[in-house]
Order: sequence, then C-alpha cells, then structure tokens
Amino acid sequence: MKVFSNRRYSNVRRLTVLGVGAVGLLVGANGFTQEHVADVGIAAVDIEPAIGIPLAGYSSKLRRIDGFIDWTNKYPESRYFKPSTGRHSAIRSKSMVIRSGDRLLVFVSVDLVGVEAAMFRDLAKRLKSLGVTEDNLIVSGTHTHSGPGTVSRRFGLQIVAVDAFRRKNYNSILDKMQMSVEIAFARLASADLLTSSFETSGIQRNKFRKNGEGHYDNTAKFLLARARVNGQLLGGIVNYALHGNGMPVDDMRFSSDVLGQIEINLERVIAENNKANHYKPVILFMNGAEGDVGNPVRTEEAVVSDGIRFAEQAVEAGFIESLRAINPVISLRRSKVRLGIPTYSPKNCAEDKKSFIARRGLGLKIPLLFLYPQSTYITVAAVGDILMLTWPGEASTQVGFDLHDAVHGLGYENSWFLGLANDYMAYFTTQEEYTEGKYDSCSSLFGWKGAEKIRARYLEMLANDS
Repeated sequence: MKVFSNRRYSNVRRLTVLGVGAVGLLVGANGFTQEHVADVGIAAVDIEPAIGIPLAGYSSKLRRIDGFIDWTNKYPESRYFKPSTGRHSAIRSKSMVIRSGDRLLVFVSVDLVGVEAAMFRDLAKRLKSLGVTEDNLIVSGTHTHSGPGTVSRRFGLQIVAVDAFRRKNYNSILDKMQMSVEIAFARLASADLLTSSFETSGIQRNKFRKNGEGHYDNTAKFLLARARVNGQLLGGIVNYALHGNGMPVDDMRFSSDVLGQIEINLERVIAENNKANHYKPVILFMNGAEGDVGNPVRTEEAVVSDGIRFAEQAVEAGFIESLRAINPVISLRRSKVRLGIPTYSPKNCAEDKKSFIARRGLGLKIPLLFLYPQSTYITVAAVGDILMLTWPGEASTQVGFDLHDAVHGLGYENSWFLGLANDYMAYFTTQEEYTEGKYDSCSSLFGWKGAEKIRARYLEMLANDS
C-alpha cells in the first residue's frame, strides 16, 4: 500500500502507511505521539441568501420566468428564472482546517450547485493571510439544485441553470465562505484524525443507465476529528455520491436538499454520542462521482426521510465504533490539465433518437469557445493513507470506478473521489456512455476524452511517486 508523497519537501519523500494494526505501535491511548497529532478546526456558517435570489440547478420551464427574460425588471434579483419564495433548510458554508507540522489543508463544502474556478481563486486570495493558497485549498459545491444562483460568471451556465451574475450576491456568499474558514482557524485545537466507511442501501439510483439503475458507488467514507482535550468528536467530512435534486423542481424554496439532511442527521448522531454537548459537531458533505446518481424518490418528504435513513444506516453499521486513527501527515500536489475546446454535440443531445440528426449526425460538434475555458486544475491531497482526488465537475459512476481502479493498480488502496471540486467543467462520461446520448453525455462538453485526460494526468502525477 502507498501514500502519495510531495517531492517539493525533502522531509516527506515517502509517507508511512499506518493501518489499524500499526496504531498500537505508536505510544499513547489516543493513537499517536504528540508529533503525530494534528490541529483541527471545523465550523459552519449560514449563508442566509436573500429571499428573491433565484435558485440554481434546473433549466426547467417550471422555474423559468414567462417570456424567458424579465424585460420589465419585475424581479430585482432575477433575469431568467423565477425568484425564490422561502427557505426549506439552511444554506451553509462548512469548513475543516487541518494543520499538521508545517502543512495545511483546508476543505470548504458550500451549498451551491457548483463552484467555479473564479470563486475558488477569489476565496484563496481572501485567505492568503492565514497561509491558505490554491495548492492547499479544496472547495466543493454540494450540488444542491435549490441553492442560490446568480454567482456564475459563465454566460452559458447563466442562461441554462443559474441566472445572471450579481456581484453583490457573489460577494455576500464569498463573505460567508471566508467567515466559515476563519472560524475554523480560530477553533484549531489538538485532535486525532479518524476514518471509517459503510455501505448504504436504498438512497441512490442511476438516473441514466436504465439497464443498470443499481450502478453507483454506495460507499460513504468519513474523515472525522476527535478533540484530545475531552475526547469529543468535532465532526468532519462525509464523502458520498448523490445528486442534490430530491426537492420538487417547482418548489422555489432554498434547500440544501438530501445532502444537507445527511449532514444535519450525522451531526445529531455525533452530538448524541459525545459525552458533553456544549460543542455542536459540523459535517461537510463532499460529493463523489454523482453525475448519473440521483434520488429514488423526488419529494420533500423523501429528502427528509433519506437524510434520516442515511444516519440510521451509519449507526447500524457502527461508523463511530469502527473509526480508526490515521497518521495526520499531509502531502499535496496540484496540476493543470488541458481538456481542449468545449463543444456541443447535436447528435448526442437529440431527444428523438430516431431523428435524422441522431442517426446521421456524423459527429457534428459546435465549438463553445467563449462559454467554457479549455483547461482546469486537479489536486491530489493525501492525509495519512487516504488519497483524495479532486474532479472539476460531474463525473459518471463508471468514471469514478475507473479512476479508483487505476490508482489502486499503482498501489494506492484508499482513494477518495471528490467531485465538483475547485471548478465546474460540466459532465464527464466514459466513451461507451458518451455514445449513448443520455443527458450526461449531451452535457459532456469535452467528449469522452475529457475524462480520459484527467485520469491520465492523475496517473502521471502518482506514477512519479512509484
């Protein structure tokens, strides 16, 4: 088994993997000697978006303004989509800061449909004084389809799903994201890092692969922190693949969807487990390869009940009892990937698969040169024996499985897929899926080669450490 190393630092050429059996070799009942203990801070801040800001996530007519554009300026916050009407659940920014020796790793999970590279860069700039850079920051949108819109600078996305860019809304959300990180820094305290996982049942379905509705990754993975001073679980990250589209499309209330309900119910379970209750645990939901993974039932009631069921299944599986300590040594690497010219494929997007364009499209592709960039960045972050791989958009289940298999083949046995992280470059599918012409293949703007290029770059980065 291997753990990624960072060649920029001579003192960490190769990290030692510490499995369950190795923990006892390091002195102390808490798992590790002092030099192996991290400082961890976790916090959540309610973004409190103003009612009237449109929701982001759907292009459906049920959400669009009559006449497509608000020509009369009837809605001060909207141009293409109907204004929000209320709040179903809190829209939050959640942050986890891990400081180990001279290394820093900052996670942010925010209840948005996605986070573009511009927002990622802007947040990194705001946090520079704390030692945060683009290299040690991972920002992920939960992918709720009922979070606030108007925060994308990309015109194509504005028209399709998120509405026109509003600087004041963007800055307000960025303020709250910054605040959540700053509070997490203020809470830094000595803690052990712990991990566990379990398999869920009945909470996912494959939305597009009709012959394989059970084709999804049902493993939920945890990275939690336990305070050394009192033994309380502070919260942490849950990594799981699920679309945030459980709320009805025509429900115009802000909602963190089932993703937020998973967070809330896990926080409740952890709080009940703690001996003292003065500290409220915080859970960051960070999505996986969810491009084709949705909810079996899409109703408000199912959103709430699925969040409860997820937590119940976690408890039944003993996710707290099975936590094992990991060595909090951190290593990081970031790399640029050129994806090529984004295009629109009429053949793949034809709803009538018997139509002339679907049958005789001959590979016609329309370039979208000014709607999307041609390159993006990916990050490899290792915490102990956990290898985290960011993905700049929505990947299909098979793309996720293929990446896991590829890095496992290099000896990295505990890999996490962090989808919708640090950028949003639409969907990614395999070659076979791309030719199917489903919604996700239509929205794969870089074709099936886009996923291949990212996977190849990861293998190149990791092979250098073999």
